[in-house]
Amino acid sequence: MKWKLVRARTTKINRTTTAPRHGLEHYCRDLNGWPRSWMGLGKRSAAPVNSYWPCSVRFLEYLAASDLSPKTIQKHVDNMWALGGEFIRDLNDDPPCENGPLSNTSSK
Repeated sequence: MKWKLVRARTTKINRTTTAPRHGLEHYCRDLNGWPRSWMGLGKRSAAPVNSYWPCSVRFLEYLAASDLSPKTIQKHVDNMWALGGEFIRDLNDDPPCENGPLSNTSSK
């Protein structure tokens, strides 16, 4: 049996072009309104929002610049919005600890 020589074929797929990347505004509509929507009526939540907000914006900018698919980026953005809302809601719903963070623990 005689073997055929196989030559390398050139591909017709152009892998150098990438899908156009969207900016952060594409994924996060009304991004500047997020802190107001998280705060609600509680004045106690202003300080935590101000500390959480810059970290979340940096993370969202990183996501928008990444090579992830737009659907994945949108899922992460939605989760970040929900996480910020839950974080602030928990702070507003729970009364502040008067004797420190470990005062409610018992050693029974």
